[in-house]
Amino acid sequence: MDIEKLDAVIVPEIFDALKRAQRQRDTVVAQLENLTKQEEIAETFDLKAWMAEEGHVMLVDLEETLHADPMTSRGLLRACCSSPSGSLPISKPTARSSAGRGAASEPLGRCLAGDSRCP
Repeated sequence: MDIEKLDAVIVPEIFDALKRAQRQRDTVVAQLENLTKQEEIAETFDLKAWMAEEGHVMLVDLEETLHADPMTSRGLLRACCSSPSGSLPISKPTARSSAGRGAASEPLGRCLAGDSRCP
């Protein structure tokens, strides 16, 4: 076989193999850079602060949703709570029992118990 014919066959195959290897290398480098950025974000992320903020937003949204349609909300809450009257105070809460629950606990407890005086 002639050297020129051999070069014509081998050289393009070598270039193609080099191009494939370079594309694979570029893909791996891009993935590594992405993972590095994600790691930096994860290191600075404050889960406790996020949970506090998002939890508060979710609770406010839930409260607004429940107050928007009290009749439907009462049925939904009854279905979710296995013992609604034991979950929330029905009578006026004491200073000790209302700590951290806020003033909404008493009306909500009455609603769950089926009191017709719900807001």
